[in-house]
This record gives sequence, C-alpha cells and structure tokens, in this order.
Amino acid sequence: MNGQLLYTTKEVFDSYLHGKKYAIPPYQRGYKWEKEDIDKLLYDIHNFNLNEDLDLFYCLQNITLVENPFSFNVVDGQQRLTTLTIILSYLEEFQLINEKLQYNVRQETEDFLKEFIFRASGIKEINTWGELLVKAQVNGKDYDYQDIYYIFNAYKTVQAWFDLNSCALSSMKDKILNHVKVIINLPKNIEEKELFENLNGKRVPLDGADLIRALIITRVAKKEVGEIDDTTKQNVLINEKRIKIGLSLDAMNLWWSDKNRQIYFRQFTKEAKVSDTGSISFNEVLYPINSLYKLYALAFGEGKLSMDFYEKKSTGDNFLQELQLLQRTLENWYNDRELYHLILFTSIFAGESFKEKETSRLTFRDLYILWKGTLRKDFIQQLKNRIAQNDVFEDLLKQVSYSDDEMQKIAFKESWFDNKLVSVSTLLDIISILSTNSNVKLPAVYFRANKEDLEHIFPQTPIGDRIKDKRKQTDILYQYLDIINKSDNTEQINIKEDEIDWDNLEWKESIKSRINDKINKIIPINSLGNMCVLHESVNRGYGNDFFLEKRIDIMRKSREGYFIRPHVYDAFNKIYLERQTGCINTKMMINWDKSDILARRKYIINQINIFLNQSYE
Repeated sequence: MNGQLLYTTKEVFDSYLHGKKYAIPPYQRGYKWEKEDIDKLLYDIHNFNLNEDLDLFYCLQNITLVENPFSFNVVDGQQRLTTLTIILSYLEEFQLINEKLQYNVRQETEDFLKEFIFRASGIKEINTWGELLVKAQVNGKDYDYQDIYYIFNAYKTVQAWFDLNSCALSSMKDKILNHVKVIINLPKNIEEKELFENLNGKRVPLDGADLIRALIITRVAKKEVGEIDDTTKQNVLINEKRIKIGLSLDAMNLWWSDKNRQIYFRQFTKEAKVSDTGSISFNEVLYPINSLYKLYALAFGEGKLSMDFYEKKSTGDNFLQELQLLQRTLENWYNDRELYHLILFTSIFAGESFKEKETSRLTFRDLYILWKGTLRKDFIQQLKNRIAQNDVFEDLLKQVSYSDDEMQKIAFKESWFDNKLVSVSTLLDIISILSTNSNVKLPAVYFRANKEDLEHIFPQTPIGDRIKDKRKQTDILYQYLDIINKSDNTEQINIKEDEIDWDNLEWKESIKSRINDKINKIIPINSLGNMCVLHESVNRGYGNDFFLEKRIDIMRKSREGYFIRPHVYDAFNKIYLERQTGCINTKMMINWDKSDILARRKYIINQINIFLNQSYE
C-alpha cells in the first residue's frame, strides 16, 4: 500500500479491501461496546474542528489484520470496526458497507447483520430489544444472543444521538467518511494465534510511533509535493515522497535500536510524560524511534507525550525538518567523544548536591537551547563550569593550592565511602578516556554505579573474616605488623608465631581490633586516594588481599574481558606516579601505602582541575 498506514473510513471499506472482506474470527469475543463508548466517539468526532484545513483528521486508533486469500482476519480492533459499520448503516451508506464485515463468531450474528445492518430495513422503527426478538421469532429466527443485543443497542444509541444532533447530520457524515482515519496494522511473518495472544495480553498496545509515522507520511509528503495540475503525476510524486520518508524513519529507528544509545539518552527521555489516556504508549523497546519522539516533545513542547501535540506540529511546515535536525544533533552529541561524555555526565551529576543547598540540573530542553545558541567550544566550557559548581568538585578544586601537609590532614579526616565517590570516579574515567586518541567511550551504564562496590585499595579492615587459610592469615598478620612497627606514629605490636591461635575466637577478635585500630591511625583508609569503584563480581573475591594480589587479579580479569573502569586500571598501574615522575620501577608495583594514597589523591585533584579549566582556542 505504498507505505501508507492511515486510511479514511471510506477507504477502509472500499479501496483497501480490493474485493476482500473483514472476517471476525471465532476466537474473538462478541461485540460489547456500551452506550457511553459510542456517545463519546460521536461527540469526539462532532467536536473535532477542521478549521478549514481539509487535511486534518480524527484518528480512531488502529486495527490489526492478518491477510488471507479471500479476507482480512480482524485480530484486534473489531469493536471499532463494528461500530463504524453500525454508524455507516444509520447514515445509509449501504453500498459502502454491504457484507464487508463477516462475523464468524456465530451464524445468527451474521444473519442479523445481513438483515438489519448491511441494507435498508425497519430497524429504525423497532424501539426495544423485546420488539426485535418478537419480530425475529415471527420470521423463524433466534436473535437472543449477547453480541446481537449489543449491536442492536449500539444502533439505537447512534439513532438517539443523531435525533438530538440532527443539524450535524451532514457534517458528521463528511467527517466520518473522509476525516476519520484508522491505522491499519498488517504484520508479516507471525502466526495469527500468537499475534492475537500478544495483543490480548497487552504486550503490543497501540503505540505513538505508529501514529506519528502515519502523521508524517500522510501529511508531510503531501505538503512537500504541493498542488500539481496533473493529478496522476501528483499522486506518483506523493507516493515516492512517502516511500523516501518511510525509509528515513526506518533508518532513524535502526539508529535508536542500539542498546547503548537507548541507555545513554534515557537520562533525558525519562523526563517526558505520557499525557494521553487509554491504550496509547510510547514503547522504546518495541519502537526505538520513540526515544526521538520523546526528545522532540521535550525540545519543542512541554514534554507531554500527547497525540494532540504531534497533530498540531504535523500541520505546520517544519515538523519533519525539526525532527531530522534534532536527530542529526543527537547523532553529533553521541558520536563526538567529548560531547558524549560531558553531556551525560553533566546531566547526571552537575545538579546533584551532597550538602544542604539547592541545585538545579540541566534539562534536555536546557541543553538543546544552549547547544543551538553557542559555539561548540563555548558549549563545552559551560558544561565544565556547571560541573565545577557541583559541591563535590567545588571542594576539591579549592584544594589545588593547599600544601602537602594540609592535604595529608584532610586525607585522614575525610570519608569517601559513600555515593559521591561515583561522581568523581566517573569523571576520572572520562578524563582517562579523553586523554587517548582511541574511539573508546565509557559505556552509558557506567555513568552510574552498575552492580559495583566501593573498594578500598588498602583494605578497610586489614584483619577480617573472609580468609579461611590459616597460613595466609598469618602471612597477612605479619605484613601488617611490619607496617605498624615501621611507623613512628603508633606503638609497636610484637606477636610470636607460637602465640598465634586462629581457632581461638577471643584471641582472634582481640588481635583484629588492635591491628585495625593501629592501621587506621597510620593509613588514611577512607581517603579519596584509596578508593575506587569495582564491579561486584571482581571486588568480592578479594577479601583482605594486599595490593599485589589485587593488582594481579585485576590485570587478569581485564585480559579476560571483564569491564575494569579506567580509573581503577590507572590506580593499580600507578599511572599517577608515572605521569608525575616519568617512571616507575617494578618494586613500586608490589606495595600500596600511605605515600601512594596521598600521591594519588593529589594527582586526582590536579587532573580534575586541569580538565575543568582547560581552555579552547
């Protein structure tokens, strides 16, 4: 059908069928629309204002069909299709609807339609359900079935409505025939039973993507071609344009089907709210392009996903152009590594506060307006400025000029064993990635903690309970005793090997308390320089291992394909020393002590300062 999705009521019962019928399969429940449903539909159509624009239309949602050699089986939408048939019957459009609807639910329903709906009859003069049953009995028929009852009452509801609104008869007839449109969904390569079960189970609801696509293809194509004296040529050009637009929308949908792109833009798409009631959804899993439609509503509207908004937009001259421009902008953001990282990071963290103060985050609309109104370099600088204003980074940047002694005092007092670590760690990941010339990007899911733990490089509890091997426990004990006894800041602890009794719980708890207490006075355990973010599958196997064992395991898992955050990789390879001194030796990779923590902490602060204050030519 040349990529067409929307059809007028007249087309639905005429040109679309090509000699076939609509068949209601036996598995369908009977017709059940109530008076309230029909009255609402008629008043909605009646109140629909064309505003002298003959291209405007009222959308009656969709019907889903499965094509057979002689019919279209109505898998979903039979209630709407039957109601249209009843209305057209009242309007005496018998030639249009004559036996176009075939009810296979039961033969009696089929007979009733043929006798009273598809052709002129005396149904207008039959006032009650009881009168109908009596008339049927006289003719040897039994119409006492639920679906026939509802069809009859639906007709009487339509009749009563037009009795009250007789002056609207002519305009309503024109609207219903020519300006009420239906989306026809004709899925391929799916079994009818499976399709019905999916629809009936609400797994495939009417989606905004279908409606918007229909609006674009039908209206925009016609508008772009314009009026041409040669009607045949005009129709050919319109169909060609519709095919091109359809292919363009398909390409956009494919672009949005990438999982990382969906996760990346979800920070923004979640701002959009569905305001339409009923069955209309904007499912990004089934229809990835819905992400674009959501962002369009945020950029050019109030972020409310209503078909009224898209209807109004589609009547203008720039709907498709705006949509395509937005798509190109988003592709630019995503493909440009610097924009990719800074935009998402800013949207997540720049408005967060870990103090008692009000902050505001950049909405998608804010970002889009800012982008359109500035040069790229100025846009990037404004994003960095907002990051620098976040209280976490604001505090760190103040320390750039601090002395080493001041830095050390802060290191022992501070605690980064909380969520603010994720923001700093993620920015370090970004800085590390952007320092290379590769095309690597931080996966969008890792802009937040993703099944990750906050890990102390130097263990938080040096003597813990995870290690079951007594020999290894003893080795670790002596390593910590060596650290304590070499320190000038604490009293020495001496334990002979024959005093060690790991089976004695009282002794074990006593020595654990003594060791941990001493270590915490020597090592700034919770300092920023000692913290990183590790996936739980990597972290939880370490127990209280020393640095070298952790490092060997991290390198091994990196080679095996585990995702290791760049800041973690840099920390365990002591990149902060290499970039400060120009070299590191093998011995430096064995241990991790206070000097490493303080050096890494200073390096982190300096890197963040350089990055956020980096100027562009």
